[in-house]
Amino acid sequence: MDEDLDAFKKGWITRTEYEDISTRFARWVQNVSLFIKDRYKPDLLMFYEPQIDHEEHAYLLTDPRQPSYSDKKAKTYAARIRWAYQLADHTVGKTLQSLGENDKLFVVSDHGMEPMHTGLSPNYELKKHGLLVLKKNGEIDLNRTKSYAVASGTMAHVYINLKGSKKGGIVSKQDYGNVQQEVAKIFSSVRDPRILASKSKLAGFYLSDWWQGITNGHSSWSTTKETVSSLYDTVKNDPARPYESVIKAQSKKSEWFHHPHAGDVTLVAARGYMMDSDISSSFHAPSELRNHGGNPERSDLRPVLLAYGKDIPHKKVSRRLSLIDIAPTLYRMMNVPAPFFVDGKEIKELVP
Repeated sequence: MDEDLDAFKKGWITRTEYEDISTRFARWVQNVSLFIKDRYKPDLLMFYEPQIDHEEHAYLLTDPRQPSYSDKKAKTYAARIRWAYQLADHTVGKTLQSLGENDKLFVVSDHGMEPMHTGLSPNYELKKHGLLVLKKNGEIDLNRTKSYAVASGTMAHVYINLKGSKKGGIVSKQDYGNVQQEVAKIFSSVRDPRILASKSKLAGFYLSDWWQGITNGHSSWSTTKETVSSLYDTVKNDPARPYESVIKAQSKKSEWFHHPHAGDVTLVAARGYMMDSDISSSFHAPSELRNHGGNPERSDLRPVLLAYGKDIPHKKVSRRLSLIDIAPTLYRMMNVPAPFFVDGKEIKELVP
């Protein structure tokens, strides 16, 4: 799929040829999976189709601050994404038709998506303030570095190079709190003074996105509050805070990131910003038009979970769920004890 999309972007194949290749691949995955279901009758069958993910990463152009944005290009790109959803809809329809009386279908996405207009370089900020030092070959010099960031999508974890727990650690336990506080202060102070779109364009984007959330049933008080705040900042011309949340490991919010490998400071990018490993500037063009991760309260970042079949009630689950809750739920549905290493909790609304 990546190679086919790259071939289209380079002009080696037409859009029609690209869609034909992708459609044949999707149909092949679907047909083989349903053949396995009918012939071998497995207790659990999983298959994946990547078209929506590929198209949105490459073509979701909705924010006027995105590089090379224009209304015409946005309309063209929207049609490409619509094609991907139609392809996925066909697969779901065929799968539904194949279900037996006791079969159940789960449709799951691993993440939502947001438009990206700017790349962030957390390691550049650390280097600028003397907390991160590079070798001549560009690698991080752990013998002289107090902290460094590992970035992914719209989040980054900043690790303090603590003596005794990190290879080449130089920060003492007594100095840990001071370094952590300095890191938090650095990222809380970063502002983006650039003007990437007119007030009218931005206001139209925020209102359109908010209204689309209402019509799709994804609106909430938090999304409305976010829209109002964004409109207020636009009118005031206040510089944006690209690092929306700066969370120290000991704070109450750190329960979101309770994994033992999480950073000493967790960074969550504001909407439209994504983190990367670049160390040349604070702000630059993003590597993709769309990305994921970040604050799960934002409706665009929420993944999809649809469950259908016998004994599954027709209702909407309003409380927060996690993707890791799906595995124990499936074990329960199959009356198989979940292995000790399976995290998450059963979704009670599906297995009463």
